[in-house]
Amino acid sequence: MSALSALLISFVITVTNPMGTERTAPEMVEVSMPNSGKQCVVTDEKGDTLPSQVTYDGKLIFPCPTLKAKAKAQFYVKESENAKKFPQEVFGRNFPERDGDFSFENDRVAYRLYGPGSKGVYGYDIFSKRTSNLYLEKLYKLQCDNEVHSMRSKLTKLGRRDLADKMYNEVFSYHVDHGEGMDQYDVGKTLGGGAVAYKGADGKLEFQGSFKTAEVLDNGPLRLTVRLTYPNEVRILSIDAHSNMVKSVVEAKRPFVAGIVMHNADNKSAEGEGYIAYEDKDGIMVACVAPEGKTEKEQGHLLIAPNASTYYFGSAWARYDGDGIVDFSKWQSYLEAFIQQIKNPLKIKIKR
Repeated sequence: MSALSALLISFVITVTNPMGTERTAPEMVEVSMPNSGKQCVVTDEKGDTLPSQVTYDGKLIFPCPTLKAKAKAQFYVKESENAKKFPQEVFGRNFPERDGDFSFENDRVAYRLYGPGSKGVYGYDIFSKRTSNLYLEKLYKLQCDNEVHSMRSKLTKLGRRDLADKMYNEVFSYHVDHGEGMDQYDVGKTLGGGAVAYKGADGKLEFQGSFKTAEVLDNGPLRLTVRLTYPNEVRILSIDAHSNMVKSVVEAKRPFVAGIVMHNADNKSAEGEGYIAYEDKDGIMVACVAPEGKTEKEQGHLLIAPNASTYYFGSAWARYDGDGIVDFSKWQSYLEAFIQQIKNPLKIKIKR
């Protein structure tokens, strides 16, 4: 206890798994915090310091270890004006160099939300990752390099389109996997990998188009949160380190549906209890989760209608080695575990 005493403990957090099974989907412990303007130091029972973050809405978050059935874990917290800075495990920003996209990622998944400069695209785009590194800055830098595009144009005008395309595809394009991942998911005029739509009086889907503004509320190291405004709604998206899922809170005046485009009706898909899932080309797996939500297939999409303002969307790639999701059955197992953890949240007791 001497190492812990040296930290001048402010309070102790006891976390309990109420489930009769192990919690296998990565998750964060969340504790409401008074706004003191200070950061926190969190240590486990061994005295090891854990990465942590105080979010914009006043929550202390830190990674929860895998807890077996009914298991408990204790953590010790103190406030500090000089808390250690931890490496960024999430990233996101506007990319004005590419139509004002807002793109974000963690160590497992990455997404592009089409910005105000985009035309004729609606849904969420997925970047397939093979690395746990944050790589979006690198991808966009290569893709949007003006000198590269100028050289490509000059080679084309000289009649060397073949050389121009080879240089671009083999070295720069983020539509080609250079070892860390790529953008190979097709969106167009669809919901892509988990966006929102409404149903008109005729039953047809009404899409919202691209966002108008994006404001970063949390910028890591463990959680990225962004508030997006659309013509008739506001969406707040949050992604945590180590999770395949993104939390989406929709502020709208009408009931909405969330969906996944099915590019090939013969591919594997599932409508489970509280989720929809689909396997796209090359082992890309996509899902939307809304406990108690109603599911259906319509207009080339799998749809789920949440009974609340919150739902989750997520993805995985069979070529990514770090999450164990190597096929569609593993993807379904992950989703089922994730849903059970939502339905049975961690029990948290604080002793000051």
